[in-house]
Amino acid sequence: MPRLYLTLTVTAQRKSGSPLNHRPKSTQVLTHFGERADVSPDNARVAFMVKTLGDTFVIDLKTLAIR
Repeated sequence: MPRLYLTLTVTAQRKSGSPLNHRPKSTQVLTHFGERADVSPDNARVAFMVKTLGDTFVIDLKTLAIR
């Protein structure tokens, strides 16, 4: 029976530690909790959830107030 060999070359190295330590300098951490973020159509607010099917929050990007 013929054998098939697959060769995979990985060029990128996985970074260790938190992704927050490797984020682009032009970004800002808005909160240390939440998931499934979505930006409002006017780019003034970000809606996000605490967890899937959890409470929903909105953060104002000018004041950084969360409600």
